Amino acid sequence: MSCFCLLAHFIASLNVLSYRQRFGVPLSSLGSRGKPKFGFGAKNGGGLFAEPEDFDSDGLREGNKEMKKLLVLAGATSMMLSGSLFAGQISVDAIDGGLTLNSADLDSILFTDASPTFAVADMYNVQEHILNNSSGISLDGQVTIFAAETTMGLSIISLIDEQAEPDRSGVANTAVGMSSTTTSTSARMVRDVDGTITQTEVAGVQTAAGFFEWDSADQGSAFAWTELVAGDYGSFMFTAGNAESSPPFPHPTFPGLNEPDTFQFLTWNEVLNEWEVVNTSSFSNIDQFSFAFNVLPVPSAVGLGAAGLLGLAGIGRRRRA
Repeated sequence: MSCFCLLAHFIASLNVLSYRQRFGVPLSSLGSRGKPKFGFGAKNGGGLFAEPEDFDSDGLREGNKEMKKLLVLAGATSMMLSGSLFAGQISVDAIDGGLTLNSADLDSILFTDASPTFAVADMYNVQEHILNNSSGISLDGQVTIFAAETTMGLSIISLIDEQAEPDRSGVANTAVGMSSTTTSTSARMVRDVDGTITQTEVAGVQTAAGFFEWDSADQGSAFAWTELVAGDYGSFMFTAGNAESSPPFPHPTFPGLNEPDTFQFLTWNEVLNEWEVVNTSSFSNIDQFSFAFNVLPVPSAVGLGAAGLLGLAGIGRRRRA
């Protein structure tokens, strides 16, 4: 069991003790595992409470209502401590007022090769994960952007079109330009079939730039910045074009990529265990699309635990006539 789950169970135990102290429940009324023995009547010594004022107008004891509130809050605290709040989050600026991308745990499928190789099998596996854990998401002809926890840490990933099969090959007929930056401490992963993506570093800032080229009928490309930590930042700019563009493109961007709504941003829903589309965007009228990102700090377990206990302190006071 993770330390976060242990902390959640500890807080839940404190919830029960707090409940007992507020309502005067003796330890004998708790089961061997700290669970209240609910019941009414002489067999239970008048139930959990003997004070008449603890009954509300419906004949239910206020204490039982309070216990339900405590258990709900304890469950919510446990979910927070063991769920997505401890996964990495990446903020995307200048898109729809700002987006937050929750990461999914994909360290079992990303990455199997060392930087800078984004293996075709990895690309296919992550595609299958998205398609099998979503409702109505299509990757064909899309640039799909999302965050994931991988064997190389938190990563921001761009899937460019869809790889039909892991071993599928073809002749490049589509191209898109990309220029992306991030901090010097990050690593890059590139799946570029016939393209020209290169990397430079100046004054602590990395830049990966060039053309992705692929066969839009059977192949796809991919790019990721990995080993991201809180406070890291960067940017992406994609460019569409054709042979008449300046500089000229080796292949046209369209119809290999969809137009409009070429870009889709995904976030991981920890409660539903599925991917969700939080935004779709298109190239501008000058055939460019850009955004900035930064890695958000992860809430501490201690901070969340304290928040849960403060919430308990404010729940339900016994009403007095």
